Amino acid sequence: MKIAVAGSGLLAAQWAVRFLARGWDVVVADPSVAALAAPLWPESQLLGHFPGASLDRLTVGPSAGADVTHVLDGPVIGTEPVHLIPLVEVVSVSAAVEPYVDAGMVPVAVRVSTASLSPMARVGALAAAVIDPNEVQRAIEHGPGLQLLAGWDADRSNGGEGQPAERGDAVNAAALVAVMRSLRPFGRGAGVLVADWEARRFAEGAPRWTPDAVV
Repeated sequence: MKIAVAGSGLLAAQWAVRFLARGWDVVVADPSVAALAAPLWPESQLLGHFPGASLDRLTVGPSAGADVTHVLDGPVIGTEPVHLIPLVEVVSVSAAVEPYVDAGMVPVAVRVSTASLSPMARVGALAAAVIDPNEVQRAIEHGPGLQLLAGWDADRSNGGEGQPAERGDAVNAAALVAVMRSLRPFGRGAGVLVADWEARRFAEGAPRWTPDAVV
């Protein structure tokens, strides 16, 4: 699978890392995305990578030949940090969501995106925005719920003009992944995704996770 990420800045880098971790090829038009992606790679390794996953599979060039093009301002909108948090808001019924599900994400149909709001404000906004009332809890627990646990500040996520924010207090990746893994034995929330991600990785030959391992 080859994914084109149309856009620039830290958000484009997060998307690139999400798709690279799945073991796919990623192409971007902005050369700066590769530099922004590099420090995110160890964070995504906490969740584990599929066999063949590598930053070397991120290239700069035209999107021609890509199987899927993800547009940052398009119909599928992620929740920062996209390379770790699974919720994607789908604002168009015609959007193809299969690649996002394959990349370990949770698509939820919404009337309007709430992704630009602070995590606390977004909890209430999602209740009104999610089209299917039965999906509201799922959206919250896979999106702003995790943002709040991670201490993510949506207003500073891009650091202004597409530059990285001060990440030390913006998100604690290790804590976020630990929370997701803690839900795994109970089959709740993001823990279900962790279990599925691991099962699919192992089926393709990836090594099993241990607390002190980078896989």
